[in-house]
Amino acid sequence: MKKLIGIIGVLLMLAFIPQQSNAQSGYLGALDTLTNADTTTYTVTVTGTRSIISFGTNVTRISGTVAGTIKLYGSVDGTNYTTHAVDSLALSNSSVNFLPLKLTSNPYQKYKLTIITSGTQACSQRTYLIQRN
Repeated sequence: MKKLIGIIGVLLMLAFIPQQSNAQSGYLGALDTLTNADTTTYTVTVTGTRSIISFGTNVTRISGTVAGTIKLYGSVDGTNYTTHAVDSLALSNSSVNFLPLKLTSNPYQKYKLTIITSGTQACSQRTYLIQRN
């Protein structure tokens, strides 16, 4: 019985030891409300080599018909961005909990994420970034 209690104690201690991670994450700005034809842009600098870069956007429909796109552009100098989106997603008339834009390499130093809404609508959105080595 003492061994069983000891094993459980060790397992509990291991469960609460902080894990080392090479991930960096965080929200890009505060919760934002977009109305009708509106645009929000975030610019992010990615340093070092990353095996995965993920952008996610939580979109919540407030009213109307939500439509538009989320586009991701890349730049090597922070001034001149690609003319075509590196990746893009369409917004639909619903609340979307996660719209992932996932890159498995980082060929650019800077990224620009643009959320463009259209139509007669109101929605709130919050975008975040996760980088992993």
